[in-house]
Amino acid sequence: MEDAPGTPPAPSSSSEPESPAARPGARGWQRLWPLGVLVGGALVAWLLLATAPEAQRRKEPPRKVEVEVAAVRATRHQVLVHSQGTVRARYAGPISALIAGQVVEVAPAFTDGGLVEEGALLVRLEASEYRLAVEELEQQLAAAAAELAEVDVELKNLADLLRLAAERATLREAQLARVLGQREQGVATEDQLLAAQVSELEARETQFGFQHQQRSLQARQATLKGSREVIARRLARARLDLERTEVRAPYAARVVERSVSPGAFLARGATVGLLYAVGELEVRLPLTAEQLSFIDLGQTTPVTLSARIGSRRLEWQATLVGAEGRVDPSSRQLAAIARVSAKVSAAAGAELRPGTFVSARIQGRALEGVIEIPRAAALAGDEVLVADREAGVVRRRPIEVARKTVEHLVVTSGLEDGELICVTPLVFAGDQLEVTIRDGADPKVPE
Repeated sequence: MEDAPGTPPAPSSSSEPESPAARPGARGWQRLWPLGVLVGGALVAWLLLATAPEAQRRKEPPRKVEVEVAAVRATRHQVLVHSQGTVRARYAGPISALIAGQVVEVAPAFTDGGLVEEGALLVRLEASEYRLAVEELEQQLAAAAAELAEVDVELKNLADLLRLAAERATLREAQLARVLGQREQGVATEDQLLAAQVSELEARETQFGFQHQQRSLQARQATLKGSREVIARRLARARLDLERTEVRAPYAARVVERSVSPGAFLARGATVGLLYAVGELEVRLPLTAEQLSFIDLGQTTPVTLSARIGSRRLEWQATLVGAEGRVDPSSRQLAAIARVSAKVSAAAGAELRPGTFVSARIQGRALEGVIEIPRAAALAGDEVLVADREAGVVRRRPIEVARKTVEHLVVTSGLEDGELICVTPLVFAGDQLEVTIRDGADPKVPE
């Protein structure tokens, strides 16, 4: 009969054989097999290490650094100080009209970039009004001079009359004295005495009148002289204004900019253009305190200026004429002034113009008996390595450096003529370092 639905299957028969893996003894050996492999590998490794030959230690021979040395020589070092700056005109600035007026003429040379000579006419203003003022004041001065001349003549005539009146008064005084004597003697009458007294008073009154007229004329003369001086000063000013209707170049210059045209009205002080002097140019050259120590500012020092103009590099010879009055507080440098003339500028092949940036080479003092060494041969703290060829060592020695440049040092003490110095850079070289010495070139590097 078939089993009913939902009835569990019947258990299998107990007579089926059991698998070997299911036995407990087989499972134990499988667990110990990996452990046996590890133990065997460890034993093999121990045997290999135990039977290996022992390594022999050898002492490494000392290694010597191979260095290059060169002999130093005392020489004469010409100091050349380098700087740079911008060319500027010695004189430059605006030119102004000193009076007001209308522009009636502009000189043909007075144009942008034009070259004008000293005293050349730049602009002419309308001068009719100023010319009339001069003529009027000349007439006033002539009238004052004529009136003053009349007063001078009157004073001269009055002086003659005053002299006669003084003589007459003296005579009248003598006559009165004689009548008084006669009156005391009883010779002269009372009427004669009275007449002598009246005559003496009239003479004195006439003298006083002339003196009063003289003082009046002298006061009038002083007034006329003052008026004449005032008119003369006004005339001088009018003549100066008339001259100022012509604006002229104060120096030989090149025109940077012209700012007026014919017909324009200019106020007093209006700018007519910008000029810069072409006679001499200047360059401001900043110098450090170290650079200044090698330059004599009180003497005429040669300077070579150079600049690249297009594809050419040109040079101009200048002269150091002095320095500014104060040190720049921001850079702590003092600016020296080099001056170059227009003739030198023109002879160099191209005109040197203001605003050109130039490099400068200033000839400083010459240092005698110094030693020049490459900068790479010096260690930190101004020391060098002096080589002893016989001992095969290099030793550190301090030196005194007078000047440092980009490529070399100028040594004043610490080295003797003919000594060998190491020119191979050794950063961590100690004293008494054993080396292999190899001769090198002369360490002097020309500037």
